[in-house]
Amino acid sequence: MEKGKLEGEYDVLRADAILFDKDGTLLDFTQMWGFWADTAIEMFRGLLAERGFVILQEDIPGIWGTQHDSTGRTSGYDKRGPLAMGTMDEMYAILVWHGYRAGLSWAESKMIVRDCLRHADDELERVRPARLLPGVQAFLDRCRLQGIPMAVVTADDTDSARLHLRWLGIEDYFNDVIGTDLAERGKPYPDLCLLACERLGVSPQRTIVIGDTDGDMEMARAAGAARKIGIGEPGVLKLADLTVPSFEWLLEGDFIYREGIDMNSKEQQGAESAQRLLATFQVITDTHVRDKAGHIHNRHFEQALQDISSYCEGSLGIMHAGDVTDRGLAGEYAEFRRIWNGRPANLPGLYVTLGNHDIGTVLWEEGGNPVDLSALPDFEVEDALDGHFPGSKQQTEQPLNAAQSLAEAAAEMGLDLAGMAERLGSSDATSGRARALWERRMRRFADGTGEAAPYHAHWIGGYHFIFLGSESPHPKDCDLSEAQLTWLQDRLAEKAAPNQPIFIFLHQPVRDTVAGSMSEQGWYGVNQDEALKKVLSGYPQAILFTGHTHWQLSAKRMMYDGQGAMPSMFNASSVAYLWTDRDEHLTGSEGLQVEIYADRVVVRGRDFVTRSWIAGAEYTVKFPVSVPQA
Repeated sequence: MEKGKLEGEYDVLRADAILFDKDGTLLDFTQMWGFWADTAIEMFRGLLAERGFVILQEDIPGIWGTQHDSTGRTSGYDKRGPLAMGTMDEMYAILVWHGYRAGLSWAESKMIVRDCLRHADDELERVRPARLLPGVQAFLDRCRLQGIPMAVVTADDTDSARLHLRWLGIEDYFNDVIGTDLAERGKPYPDLCLLACERLGVSPQRTIVIGDTDGDMEMARAAGAARKIGIGEPGVLKLADLTVPSFEWLLEGDFIYREGIDMNSKEQQGAESAQRLLATFQVITDTHVRDKAGHIHNRHFEQALQDISSYCEGSLGIMHAGDVTDRGLAGEYAEFRRIWNGRPANLPGLYVTLGNHDIGTVLWEEGGNPVDLSALPDFEVEDALDGHFPGSKQQTEQPLNAAQSLAEAAAEMGLDLAGMAERLGSSDATSGRARALWERRMRRFADGTGEAAPYHAHWIGGYHFIFLGSESPHPKDCDLSEAQLTWLQDRLAEKAAPNQPIFIFLHQPVRDTVAGSMSEQGWYGVNQDEALKKVLSGYPQAILFTGHTHWQLSAKRMMYDGQGAMPSMFNASSVAYLWTDRDEHLTGSEGLQVEIYADRVVVRGRDFVTRSWIAGAEYTVKFPVSVPQA
């Protein structure tokens, strides 16, 4: 296809509004509705089999118009079929009919099908397999920049459609969402299109409709829409004015714009450049993976990866700010590898930071007793790291999480912190015993995560990512050697520019910056705090992400504004569990989405359990950073 023309017919498409189909146009239809269909049909066949009735595998494609791979899973669909064009009521009626044909009574088939569809809906909510199609996010950004009103018109119910758009993080792009429940007739009738135009206050004759089925095109034709754009293979959608393989083709030229906007003006080009999303990455921390697959920490980690996969298109990576496992045990690293190896295929690479739970000298037994590795002989250290603890004292309640004071817990449980400090030696991390224990813990960390260095740096997508880590097995705090601080200074200076962000990751926050690090809260934790701040002060364009505190993202001080004198800093919350400003444990799982633009970096808080953006947790760091005048 020649750049600048679509199928040789239209150079530019002028639009007062754009209406989008949802499934198969904005999101990957097979990924989401194939999963839903497989779940419903699998349960349906099982319930039929319990009653002595059978639906053969070769009959399944004819139920809802699906195509299947060699394993029997849905791999495609008939764009003219019920799954693509039918309403939920129609899907229900079709499956009830097949139950009746298989031998059920009509009444029993209705009850069974209702249970199957409810189960499929519940699984859809749990797994949330929604994925944006290529180019969608950038195309929506382009349209929003030009001020073009947008709406979704879908055969789905309105509430369900909004939920799916929320999962994808794009609901806010649309002025309205029109589901089939809001109109007397659904697609292919014009009612949805006409209602959307009425609500947007535009004429159908100046509206573009984008969809992936004949039903979308016929709806647009019947409503008198200005243009009908098909997403798919050329020639398949007979009623489309033009068909493109993906939204990426529409982004190759300025094909769509609103009347009165000069796309060739320098001002417009500059504005568009500033609005263009250059790169993204995600930040997670404190996964605290345990050695039991069903542990809530592990389930939260799996949910987080599933959620991130729904909005990570083009991501530079997932950056983990430390405490990968809860105790650094062999079984916990095995669980971490199981979860990561079973991740969604579209996730980017993972980069990890050392946390105190990964290399600290204190472990907690299942019953809650502390084990001081620095007091054990070498063979017992290895046994403990394999999960075989030495004879323990009477079991006591384990501290709920890292946000409880270690000193307070130690006092209650008789842990010899003074003796431990003596055995660990000075904070320069050079004492023989402490160094040997740290190296032992680091080997486990390297084997478990693939990262052998306590501190490391990477250029990814043209941006500098720097990871710092403790060089002693302190149970709570971080020790940075002079060598690491010098290394950090050198890395920060590498290709540094005031308008280019540098991204730094350290498990423990510096004192009196982000949530949980205030002096009275106690969960700062860099023993070389002033020396680190001195190095960082020379690079206010840097952004530091930390974990450790578990403070929820809706708490105060999620962001520390360096005001040009220091880097901006962000608390990245926790995947495993949360902590509040009221000093209370909270069940939940959160992380950050980082979006890089030419003139700013936007950091957004994400709730991995509800799969939604956290209200009030969005911050912007502008570039170049303004440095205060002396």
